[in-house]
Amino acid sequence: MSPSHSLLLATSSLTAALLTTGLAAEVRVPDSKVSYEVSQDAKKQNNSVIYLDERYTDTSKSYLSLRCIGGGYLASLSSKYALFDKGQRNDLDKLYRVMYQVGSAGPLAVKTLRSYEVAGKLDLSAFTFLDPAANAAIAAGLTAGKTLRLQLKPLKTGVLTEPLNYTFEAQGFGAAATAVNQCH
Repeated sequence: MSPSHSLLLATSSLTAALLTTGLAAEVRVPDSKVSYEVSQDAKKQNNSVIYLDERYTDTSKSYLSLRCIGGGYLASLSSKYALFDKGQRNDLDKLYRVMYQVGSAGPLAVKTLRSYEVAGKLDLSAFTFLDPAANAAIAAGLTAGKTLRLQLKPLKTGVLTEPLNYTFEAQGFGAAATAVNQCH
């Protein structure tokens, strides 16, 4: 089974895993905007999560999460803003072009965006990057200590009309990745 196929299958169970697993308490990496939770699912698979608070947001309402799935990371962006309406949940790729830039590398597009539910409730201010190459590049860049920049560009009239820019610093990511056993 290919890594991308494994990721697609694992993502379908992400909603259930978000609240049905016993998550340990969130641990903040000192002097950073990074925290993590170490956990396993019922099959003893690592489904720990690393959270990076956005650099310029003074609350933790805008953050990037990297969940361990199938030995790799699955990135999700949570915003303090509503990003879509219920009727748009299956059209996220038509609503936004999400660009990511790791360090000084050129910006690249996230290929596929997906909504998700938490406890049966659709989260209108978050979506997942269902793009194995983007997820791997983001995790590798953060592990190497590089800053991550994300830009959400609205493609048509929707909830947002102006681009959103987010910056996530890598400081503390290495310690969090070690704590979650590099998703193994």
